[in-house]
Amino acid sequence: MKSATTAVIAAPARPFSEYAALLIAATTVILFLAAWFSA
Repeated sequence: MKSATTAVIAAPARPFSEYAALLIAATTVILFLAAWFSA
């Protein structure tokens, strides 16, 4: 429980570009899977 709280507190300290990269990667994967299954 303590480690989870620490992770939540430390999360905002990570660079925004890292979150942006993860978001873009996740969106790309979702769009790719959607196109793959709809084809």
